[in-house]
Amino acid sequence: MSYSPDDEDEDEEFVPITFEEAADEFTEMSEEAGTLPDGSDTDENIEWSTEQMEYAHEAVEIEEQMAADNEHWDNIERQDAYENSNDSDSSDDDFNPDEENREAEDMPGDNADERSEAHDNWDWDAADG
Repeated sequence: MSYSPDDEDEDEEFVPITFEEAADEFTEMSEEAGTLPDGSDTDENIEWSTEQMEYAHEAVEIEEQMAADNEHWDNIERQDAYENSNDSDSSDDDFNPDEENREAEDMPGDNADERSEAHDNWDWDAADG
């Protein structure tokens, strides 16, 4: 395969291997391993060519899936960054009806814990009178 973690660079976009590149890679591996057919045996040539095409096809599928996965995670990171940039305008300490009792909305306190504690310690008899 043409991809390795050492090749990863934040500035460079991952480009999947082409079928031709994968086929050439298989040829180089065969030459290094000494399994490249010499051309005299037709059956051996057909078998080797079939292995080469299967290898190239599988390599392309794997790298296309890697590219799709990278794009998926890049989209998630972009979405998170966008959501976080919008969240910077609001405070996490604002009242959130999904997380707090409605009764705590008007309680004193800068965050949910302080409002909850103020609600628990409120002198309800004094407030009625």
